[in-house]
Amino acid sequence: SDQNRMFLLNLKTGEKTYATKGFDQNAGSIAWSDDSKSIYFTSDWHGAFQVYKYNLKKSSIDQVTEGLHDYRSVAIANKTLVTTKQTMSQPTEIFTVNEKNGEGTQITFTNDDLLSQLKMGKTEEKWVKTHDGEDMQVFVIYPPDFDPNKKYPAILYCKGGPQGPLSQSFHYRWNYQIMAANDYIIVAPARRGVSGFGQAWQEQISGDYHGKSMQDYLTAIDEMAKEPYIDEHRLGAIGASAGGYAGWVYTVDNDWYRFANVSTSSTENVSQLDRLGIASAAGPGAAELVIGLDNVEEYSAGYDAAQR
Repeated sequence: SDQNRMFLLNLKTGEKTYATKGFDQNAGSIAWSDDSKSIYFTSDWHGAFQVYKYNLKKSSIDQVTEGLHDYRSVAIANKTLVTTKQTMSQPTEIFTVNEKNGEGTQITFTNDDLLSQLKMGKTEEKWVKTHDGEDMQVFVIYPPDFDPNKKYPAILYCKGGPQGPLSQSFHYRWNYQIMAANDYIIVAPARRGVSGFGQAWQEQISGDYHGKSMQDYLTAIDEMAKEPYIDEHRLGAIGASAGGYAGWVYTVDNDWYRFANVSTSSTENVSQLDRLGIASAAGPGAAELVIGLDNVEEYSAGYDAAQR
């Protein structure tokens, strides 16, 4: 996917300013300050969405918030930064942010009654080396009553897209905590194609969807399977859309066949990629762009064989 960049246009002169030049991240949810001297926006980096501030006079960008959370929107109200925030363990609520120290203060508590009845599992950030020596971020979500002396089955979460963020979303469809609550350990790798690690990492998947990103998935689950509390004989893969496609590739490729696979809303016949899930991200010619022209017939044939 293209990088979401921020430009300023002088309506009198027509001059354009590339405000986020050199900022190798996406920019979204833009809000002007009351004095029009600054622009606040959100951006994902290393698995979390933060609030940033662009200074028009200095042409500089400063990070306002830190931490593992998703600030997905920002607005100005009475000279106060108002945001929406969520984590893997908390649905979206409204927060204010102190610009001086970056601290957030929760001001809505919509879900407290429900959350008080639930026990959330621990979420953990890990970094592993990929097969080609790159550093890859992996999030692990544990069962609520995790016991390191027990053996747990593990589920490899295959992100859809294929491009976009894998962050601190409290997802209302693919909810890590719900899966973990059934005594699974969830492994969610930020494989090639995920945003928030620079444009080169995000773009790599285009034309190579069956290549490095697939190896990244395997690296993540293989590394976690070394842990004494994971049962290496009970591994699963789950995903939808492009993530569902990943599951099908593991199913039809004997070199990768090691999982129980749950695939929903996926592009089951690769020849249909132009009309289904991946096309929404890649546009016309998606099959050729995402997995490479030479592989369309190969994987379509593999899927047909698997159905027989």
